[in-house]
Amino acid sequence: ASLGRDLAQEGDYQARVLQRGGWVAAARKGDWSQLPAMVDYLVQEGREEIWSATLLRLLRGCVDDAKWRGVRAAFSDSSPLVRAAAVEAAGDRPQGELLSLLLAATRDDARLVRVQAAAALSGLPESGLPEDVRNGLATATKEYLGSLQARPDDPSSRYNLGNFHLSRGEHARAIAEFDAAVYL
Repeated sequence: ASLGRDLAQEGDYQARVLQRGGWVAAARKGDWSQLPAMVDYLVQEGREEIWSATLLRLLRGCVDDAKWRGVRAAFSDSSPLVRAAAVEAAGDRPQGELLSLLLAATRDDARLVRVQAAAALSGLPESGLPEDVRNGLATATKEYLGSLQARPDDPSSRYNLGNFHLSRGEHARAIAEFDAAVYL
């Protein structure tokens, strides 16, 4: 990060790329010392969608609650790629405000976001949800399953189907999908 600042002061046009690349490299190593700068980047106007989506996906592995400010902000991004990455980053914590954001994402205009939200919420019991929310989740889940079942010869699709069934407590179906993935 200091290298990025030094280069920026010298007018090096690559300084921003080097700085962001440094964040990615650190995050891949589990080094969250640059988390404040990463979150500040995610909440600023005019951020680039590829960098934002990359950082959000990496934040999934971060246990520091400071990350949520950046993740929450990304749910309202104009880019479906960034919104989908925010859904993915929040998928391990479907509770409170994040649960509300994930449920709203099941009704997003972009199919990518809806499908990611359905995957993130696959273990959520639907009982007790308001009807409109339940309907949005059911529709998104149908889209998600359709996307996985479109390629029955793809091991990753079968693996993800196994994860879906496992999260719902459907162990026999999960094992069958995992077996199919291994076979393929």
